[in-house]
Amino acid sequence: HRNSSYQVFDSAIGLLNSRGYTVVRMGRFASNSIDTSTNLVWDYAKSGLQSDELDLYIFEKSEFCISTRYGVDEIALLFEKPLVLMDHGEDLFCPQADYLLPKIFTWMESGELLTLDEINQLRVADFRSNSDFVNAGISWKSNTNEDVYKAMNEYLTNRGRLTDKTRLSTYWGNFQT
Repeated sequence: HRNSSYQVFDSAIGLLNSRGYTVVRMGRFASNSIDTSTNLVWDYAKSGLQSDELDLYIFEKSEFCISTRYGVDEIALLFEKPLVLMDHGEDLFCPQADYLLPKIFTWMESGELLTLDEINQLRVADFRSNSDFVNAGISWKSNTNEDVYKAMNEYLTNRGRLTDKTRLSTYWGNFQT
């Protein structure tokens, strides 16, 4: 439940590239390579060049981090970079996330979606294996390539709105106390 297929990010990578972003795939234990046919994608995870120093440099230079929350995204937080969690499997109330697209959780018996309250009450964030989900009667599925694309587009469209201190003070300055 923690691993995401790299293919669910293909369209989002294309979207980022079309907007001029260079995508760097991080990680130490990537099983598959990603398409690097454009010079705007670097498969650092498979490059053989990984080092702690280069990890830090990449995050220091990045504008934001897209993650599934099971990797080096803590470094992005160290550098106060926005964190976009996609196809995220557990903690749906992650206060560090600037944007969150969770996996899809349903009841095995009825196929109905779990509510956020149910996910929280069942402590899904504490589940450590697929058997925990089965024992709770929950199934999950990853987001689709289209889900991730739409979420990334939404994030990019709204990025910075009401988070920039200047915009906030202008916005709140319109109200009298």
